[in-house]
Amino acid sequence: MSKSSIPLVFGLLNLLWGALGLLSAVTSVLWLFLMGMSGGTEYSTQLMRESSVLTLVSGLGVAVGLVASLVLIVAGVGLLKERAWGRRWSIGVAWCDISTAAIYAVSYLPLFWLPLAQHAGTIDDSNLRFSEWFSLIASILTVPISLIYPVLTLYFLNRPNVLALLDSSRDPGAGYVRQETGNPYQSP
Repeated sequence: MSKSSIPLVFGLLNLLWGALGLLSAVTSVLWLFLMGMSGGTEYSTQLMRESSVLTLVSGLGVAVGLVASLVLIVAGVGLLKERAWGRRWSIGVAWCDISTAAIYAVSYLPLFWLPLAQHAGTIDDSNLRFSEWFSLIASILTVPISLIYPVLTLYFLNRPNVLALLDSSRDPGAGYVRQETGNPYQSP
């Protein structure tokens, strides 16, 4: 069996995405904090500030993202060392990311996207209208874009060659298939 490079690639990608996730969590905390203090007049900021559900979902998303990023970094190290637990942790984070995106979409649709779209259509100032539409489109695109890496993780880390490699690296004899001799006490 030839050695698969998928654990190496996803180990490195996990380290990269985990580090970017940590950076994103820090900037999101700053944004949530500054948004609460700002007296911004943009409707998107007002929607976020006035909705306790959106604030809660955003805050929980940041907290989950922070933990998921830390786990993703550790999982990346596990994949680089070709450990089966690195694969399992990576898959766990992928499912967590998919669940988070679904919760984000379900909560933002009625509370943020629809009101913002209705409001953006009524603005006379073209600069402000562009800003509101940009906020709307960027937040909607966040969902499918955020699903790319988790879906790729699930696809590639469940490939038979990856399963065989990681199982055999965890237990050196696990990748060996014994021929049946008929006598359970006799080696082939």
